[in-house]
Amino acid sequence: TTTDAQGRFSLGVTTGNPALIISAIGYTTSEVKPAGSELTIVLQPDIRQLSEVVVTGYSEQSRKSLTSAISTVRGTDIKDIPVPSPDQLLQGKAPGVQVQANSGVPGGGIFIRVRGTNSVNAGNDPLYIIDGVFINNTNLVATGLGNQVPSNPLADLNPADIESIEVLKDANATAIYGSRGANGVVLITTKRGKSGKTKLSFDTYQGWSKAARLFELVTGPQLAELENERFINDGGSPDNVPFRSVASGGQGLPSGQPTYDRINDLFRTARTANYELSASGGNDKTQFYLGGGYFRQESIVKPSNFERYSFRVNVDNRVSDRLKVGTSTALARTTRNVSSNDNNPAGVINSALFPRTNLPVFNSDGSYAKYGNFDNHLALINNLNNNAVGSRIISN
Repeated sequence: TTTDAQGRFSLGVTTGNPALIISAIGYTTSEVKPAGSELTIVLQPDIRQLSEVVVTGYSEQSRKSLTSAISTVRGTDIKDIPVPSPDQLLQGKAPGVQVQANSGVPGGGIFIRVRGTNSVNAGNDPLYIIDGVFINNTNLVATGLGNQVPSNPLADLNPADIESIEVLKDANATAIYGSRGANGVVLITTKRGKSGKTKLSFDTYQGWSKAARLFELVTGPQLAELENERFINDGGSPDNVPFRSVASGGQGLPSGQPTYDRINDLFRTARTANYELSASGGNDKTQFYLGGGYFRQESIVKPSNFERYSFRVNVDNRVSDRLKVGTSTALARTTRNVSSNDNNPAGVINSALFPRTNLPVFNSDGSYAKYGNFDNHLALINNLNNNAVGSRIISN
């Protein structure tokens, strides 16, 4: 229910042990259990948003004194979101920021627009800065085949190490970073140690995915019957249909045609696995944060997958009241295996989809059978070597 202008409301509750949840813009949400027929509720002002500190390029400001357009995503809001790269954490979390996956390829490119499309020929991706270090978000290693979307270089970063993400969307970004910030700026702050007892944390999650619906292909006997019908409809004699008894010169009766299942050779139940171990702590002078992670994601289409090993060290030391030194170093090693593009006959999906289901996968000598312009799907799955191994070091 809603209240009137004076805050009065009425709600009929007759059974059970109800709880009332009261919320209003600018006030903290309160949960109370009514006692009696009348109830007086006083909400407390929510000053958390006004007092929180926001990173704004080269400095930090209080939210209440901030006039520029900045969207903030806290680590506590994204810690339970299983994504392979930090840019996907912005999806649905930052107002005015468009985030869209270009493909379903593990480790594939992500479409992000902070200020829309500003250029036809130049890039429209925002500028990424991690702990003050500019990140090269161009493709370090090209893994695409044909027209396939290239890999996502930001997938080299471990989302578990992120403390907060700020998106600068107005002219302040250009004023600070020049033309490089014309498409907006994404500031990523990683976790750092705090004084106190050392804390160990281990997180893991597992996931499985599969195609909701596979292609439905005709069987060998069904294909033979359709081929006979086509022959007759084209004016051929029913006595000379292609699929008739071998004794009469045909390829065999439709009921005797085999069926070779190529679709189930191609698709699989793909697994996603993530393991993260971190330690943080320190004393009044020195604080540290250590984090290591392993991530692997398989595609539902063989043989694509993405694998990442990551390690981060953040150390801060207060030499004196006026001098503080520290370092932020991150290491990452990634491996991508991308299947061939499916917009051409050599694509792994087309190679399994278009050859007739009554044609064998292997030749009589055991070699891979190839029909027309289409490659053999098992040859692509078992022998395709499109692995791209990349290493990234971020340090300041």
